Amino acid sequence: RAETPGLIFRMITYTVDPYTFPWVKKWWNTMLVFYVFVFTIACIGGASLVLIQKMSPDTIHRMAWLMGEDSASFYLQNWLSKMVLGLLFPVITLFGVYVILQINYAVSGMITANALNAVPPTLDNLIAYLFMAIAYLILTIVFALRNIVIVLFAAGSLGIAALYLIPQLQDFVKSVFVYFIV
Repeated sequence: RAETPGLIFRMITYTVDPYTFPWVKKWWNTMLVFYVFVFTIACIGGASLVLIQKMSPDTIHRMAWLMGEDSASFYLQNWLSKMVLGLLFPVITLFGVYVILQINYAVSGMITANALNAVPPTLDNLIAYLFMAIAYLILTIVFALRNIVIVLFAAGSLGIAALYLIPQLQDFVKSVFVYFIV
């Protein structure tokens, strides 16, 4: 009985390390190939559009329906900044997911430690203890789902980062990233 709070704490705060799974490593390698492909297409396509913008600004305005109304993405500085960001994405996604997981572990540990100390496990608090057990069960289910999302995001994070290089998908990638953080 004395170890029950410790067991509950370890069970709820367990954060999976997605990079220990072999299939995540395989997906990471597959996403790396996908990323290089998309990055190459974005680099060549963006450079082509920048050249068209420089040589014939009239033509680029007629092509705006194809790429969207944001013609600012065709300028050299914007294209160069995206390419530099694109070169940093593999490093950012790998270390970024690791840092987010460490912060996640610390925050869930603080929340769980406070919740465990809220109701001490004694016979006087039997009803409160029963409700806390139900709350821990719900937290465990939510955190198990969270671990599934963590593993799936870690496996496909580089592919999601590659989609950010496509101007039409930037809002989608931002919403996926915000969903992962939340």
